[in-house]
Amino acid sequence: MTPLCYLNEKKSNNVAILSAFAQGSGAETTTALELIHGRDAVLYGMAPQTTKLWQSILASRNPYWYVDNGYMRSKWHGGDYYRITRNAPQHSGLGESTGDRFRALGIQIEPWRTDGQHILIACQSDLWHQLHHGMNAAQYATHIAGEIRKHSERPIVVRQKPRSAIVGAYMLSADLRNCWALVTHSSMAALEAVLAGVPAFVLAQCAISPMARADLSEIEAPRMPEDRERWAGVLADNQWALPDIRNGTAWRALNA
Repeated sequence: MTPLCYLNEKKSNNVAILSAFAQGSGAETTTALELIHGRDAVLYGMAPQTTKLWQSILASRNPYWYVDNGYMRSKWHGGDYYRITRNAPQHSGLGESTGDRFRALGIQIEPWRTDGQHILIACQSDLWHQLHHGMNAAQYATHIAGEIRKHSERPIVVRQKPRSAIVGAYMLSADLRNCWALVTHSSMAALEAVLAGVPAFVLAQCAISPMARADLSEIEAPRMPEDRERWAGVLADNQWALPDIRNGTAWRALNA
């Protein structure tokens, strides 16, 4: 059955991105944010206006496609890549890849660091933490800092999600200097950390899980896998620039 894109006119870029998805896939669009059961739902990101719709999809197990900022070279890094996943907010990170699309991005994978000092907590949006934890981002950071303190005396730095995607405003690299490990729920900040050689702890199953630990009791023994290039290749294969979404390249790859 033809997918249905739910257009949220109050979320930045939502209409443009989902209209491109519809053009490339043959999906239909609607501005009514009520679930039509039995149709593959297509959503772009999380927003207050689509919270009820998202919860309805999960509760009913209605099939869906989830579109959001790319794993690499997204708007946060001056790029135009978006990830698209089936029945999950993120790809599992598992699988094989030729690595061609990752190498084309020109991203360097840095050697693992073993001499960092502070632990960085990377928060997601207040909405995300409210949906998953029943608390805002600051409260979540306080809770996680308490859990970390049970196992480590290292300095803890908290980073709230930036409100601007202007190139240079993101600046995660500054917080990763001298960083022992990054801790987050499922933020792409963990992916950036792993590529930069900083170990990550992700507390939900997500794209970074194959390269990270989830148990904070192991904060002094972070994971440093050897197959980061394979993993990065898999994720690069599952993101597309907007023109490739619009012309159907992404849709054909997703259904190959």
